Amino acid sequence: MGEIYDMFKAAKFSGSASAPGDVYTKAQTDALLAEKADARDMQSVQASVSALQTSQTVQDDILAGIVDKGAKNRIIIGFRETTKSGITITPEPDGTLTLNGTNNTSSSTILVFDLYANASASTENKQEPFLRNGRYVLRGTGSSSVRIQLYGYNDDLALEVLANSSADTEFTVDGSYKYYVFRIWVAASASFDNTKLYPMCCSAEDFAASEDFCPYVPSNAELYAMLRSLSL
Repeated sequence: MGEIYDMFKAAKFSGSASAPGDVYTKAQTDALLAEKADARDMQSVQASVSALQTSQTVQDDILAGIVDKGAKNRIIIGFRETTKSGITITPEPDGTLTLNGTNNTSSSTILVFDLYANASASTENKQEPFLRNGRYVLRGTGSSSVRIQLYGYNDDLALEVLANSSADTEFTVDGSYKYYVFRIWVAASASFDNTKLYPMCCSAEDFAASEDFCPYVPSNAELYAMLRSLSL
């Protein structure tokens, strides 16, 4: 049994000068069979990985869809169209904001003191928009000319900055503040021509699932509270 005839006459052993019909040792035949098995195993693994990747993509898309249809965005837009320092900011029905004009001052300015409702100071409307403690992300504007700022404060009305950047900013809500305010800052001499802002603040988990902008919609708990207030 030291040598056997090749059962695969069309195959050639790697590294040998064998031709069809040559005699192969048992070790050579085992090596050929092992190579074939390894190739089949590799194809099977690759097919499994591809199937898993496809499945993960489908699951990610489903999760993103669920997140985007829920109470994702915690920024309520309630202020009316405002013009200040030569700039007009307009709330749109889809939850976005449109800016036009040029800051006619040589310093930066707070264009809107509170996105929640008209206000002459950032502490005028005492709002708590977060449903629970945890990590959140304030979506950045992507422009150095305009920022959506987030401040927390308590009854002493001393504002503490939580997010003040044109980039996406992650922060923690841990009960340190009773109230929060989102406001709009513009740079000195900044100019806008139908510039769009997409104000959004959501949990870090929701942002990881989908960074897409969604307007505010109330949660089930908020809807229930609204209905209760109407019935009283």
